Amino acid sequence: MHDILQLCETHNVICLQEHWLLPNELDILSQLHSDFYGFGYSAVDISSDILIGRPYGGIVQFCIGNVLQTVLNLLIIWIVDLQQ
Repeated sequence: MHDILQLCETHNVICLQEHWLLPNELDILSQLHSDFYGFGYSAVDISSDILIGRPYGGIVQFCIGNVLQTVLNLLIIWIVDLQQ
């Protein structure tokens, strides 16, 4: 987490991949830095009680507040484009 906090000090948008957060742990992303909003997707399947092996990693985006709307608009355009 220390490395992510260092990136927050010098960047407005941070994209990470291959994290292993569980779906119920994604809420910590917005708690890492007070100026950043974090959101992501977990690729971990928690449908069974036992987690086995290494899951495929998820993705995470961190955006500083003043660029969040722009990033969200780009993500919406990208998602709509994927559906066509």
